[in-house]
Amino acid sequence: MLGMLTGITQSRTLNTNMKLKELIEETHRRWWIGNKDAHGSYKAAEAVVNIIGNLDVTEVTEKHIDQAVDALREAGNKAGTINRKLAAFSKVLRTAYRLNMIERMPHIIKLKEPKHRISWLSKEEEAELLSQPMSEDFRELLIVLVDTGMRLGEALKLQSKDCKVSKRAIHLWDTKSGEARTIPMTARVAGILEGRSGRVFNLNKDQVQYKWKLVRKAMNREGDPEFVIHMLRHTCASRLVQGGVNIPVIQAWLGHSNIATTMRYAHINPQNMTSAASVLES
Repeated sequence: MLGMLTGITQSRTLNTNMKLKELIEETHRRWWIGNKDAHGSYKAAEAVVNIIGNLDVTEVTEKHIDQAVDALREAGNKAGTINRKLAAFSKVLRTAYRLNMIERMPHIIKLKEPKHRISWLSKEEEAELLSQPMSEDFRELLIVLVDTGMRLGEALKLQSKDCKVSKRAIHLWDTKSGEARTIPMTARVAGILEGRSGRVFNLNKDQVQYKWKLVRKAMNREGDPEFVIHMLRHTCASRLVQGGVNIPVIQAWLGHSNIATTMRYAHINPQNMTSAASVLES
């Protein structure tokens, strides 16, 4: 036992002068490898190190963090992007802390991110969208996105074997959160998926974005930054909220790992507040 402890101590002693780039590799090996966004986390942490330099981990201070934030801002990074890079770098520092390479974690302040307006389609706007000149496969994709709330990437990877039309259920295995989930089918989605084989949609992201660009132009919405295809996911969520579906169910439906993400839609149905007020009057 003593020999084992001595070996651990020697291992940690040898690593106390680890440089940041080497520590990124160690963090990747310990925590990120195998994760869905392992490469993204690696590159995000590397972006910070490229700014502050390949320092010894014991040399990193809050001043270096501030330097990185300033440089990222000057490079045009938005608050959300900077926060993701800082989070990845923080994981690197936490690895060092867990291995007793540093005595304390430098304090990293999360930047305040602006709250963006959530846009969704009314039934009339949806009808206008689907009436535009477009290929039938693209029209069917848009309908499925509206009625399921799937992310575009999830829909494009969808396999017919995972669409149980008889049970009105779609099983998603490869998701952003890494957690599988099941989505109910509406009647029109069931009609689209009936009889499909292999990949449900033979489109890639570049083709979809090009077709969407043509639709935006036809509808004179080219200058609207909120008129993006992800708006169809917002449309599904908004309709669920307005229909009285409770937030935890919507969270599971959309595959949000954090309920705070789903709560962004809660204000869309003011009837919820009206009903709550009536409780106080009873």
